[in-house]
Amino acid sequence: MLIFYIGSMVVNVIAFAYHFILARLLSPAEYGILASLFGLIYLTSIPLNAGDILVTKLISGFEEKKRVSHTKSLLLFLARKIGPLYVILFPVLILVSWPVQRFLKLPNVWSVMFVWIFVYMFIVTSILRSVMRALLRFNDFILSLMSETILRLLFAVILILLISHWYGWGILGLLLTSVVVLGIAIFQVRDVISTKATSFDHHKLNIKSLGLGSLILSMSYTLMYSIDVLLVKHFFSDYWTGIYAVLVIAGKVIFFAQSPISIATLPIVARKANQPHTARKDLWILLGVSTAIGAAIISAYLIGSQLLVKIVFSDKYLAAVPLIGWIGVAILGFSLASIGANFLLALNKIKAAWISLLGLGAEALAILLFHQTLLQVVLSLTGVFGILATVLISYSFYATRKPLNNSSSL
Repeated sequence: MLIFYIGSMVVNVIAFAYHFILARLLSPAEYGILASLFGLIYLTSIPLNAGDILVTKLISGFEEKKRVSHTKSLLLFLARKIGPLYVILFPVLILVSWPVQRFLKLPNVWSVMFVWIFVYMFIVTSILRSVMRALLRFNDFILSLMSETILRLLFAVILILLISHWYGWGILGLLLTSVVVLGIAIFQVRDVISTKATSFDHHKLNIKSLGLGSLILSMSYTLMYSIDVLLVKHFFSDYWTGIYAVLVIAGKVIFFAQSPISIATLPIVARKANQPHTARKDLWILLGVSTAIGAAIISAYLIGSQLLVKIVFSDKYLAAVPLIGWIGVAILGFSLASIGANFLLALNKIKAAWISLLGLGAEALAILLFHQTLLQVVLSLTGVFGILATVLISYSFYATRKPLNNSSSL
């Protein structure tokens, strides 16, 4: 677990370095455009995130002796059911590229099409990483992530420095990276690919219910993670979008600092779904460590926000200084809400997904009503995420109470 956490932190540091370095190399306006495209990537990756949750949950529940062979059977089953949908959807995405360009006020439509291509290339990689995580192959999982983050940074920086300071090189770097990382992921799970599939009774796995819950949960948190940047891009100028993008990157340090613990723990929690009360200790660990990490980072932001912005992002982004502490509080709330929701889904509590969907609606409504200044946007996020986290954490403790009789829980 310690090696996995350290490796994940290294990956997160490199991932943030990507944004820090590109923010320094590009102007606030150019970086604002790139940030909006990343928001679009997060938005269109909702099915991938849902598949990640579903595959991890299902594989974790297989019998240990048949886990590898059942895993291949599951992948073949999902390919037959979901694969045709992805093929049909691609032409639709191409057609909506022009409306998306106009809504985000992007310079050209090609950047939107490149986003669609990247997401489709990343589908297989994402599924294979889910297999690694479910099988607790954390070393392979970390190696895959580390390869991606390093190559993404190298490709983008080289292209920007050698050719021009243009946001498009960041997207092209993503495309080049996705090709290499897919090859690495296929090699890492070659034993699963080459093994003989053994059939399992998919009717007993409640795939439709879990799939719907995973999709709703993924949609909710992916949109919560990205819709604020998209709406800010719509309501504000490129300059203020760049300022807000820097704020969000600083705030998300909190989310990614605690995420390795969640990634490592939730597959273990899924194996305790038949006895939810045995997972309460895991819940305490997740919440305690995540809150401590978040509080420490927020304290650092409050003490040295101006110095942080100058050193990491440069003087171009000093307008972000007054809001860094507040965005940290908002992202801590988002992180705790995400932990609660994923914890509950791992225990088959599908209602957590619907609660999260209500949280998404509340976030969008709050920004639509209060967007005169970036302060209003950030305070709206703080309130919504705080309430959502409180509700989901309370539900998590209720779901893991010790049973008084044989009646089923919610």
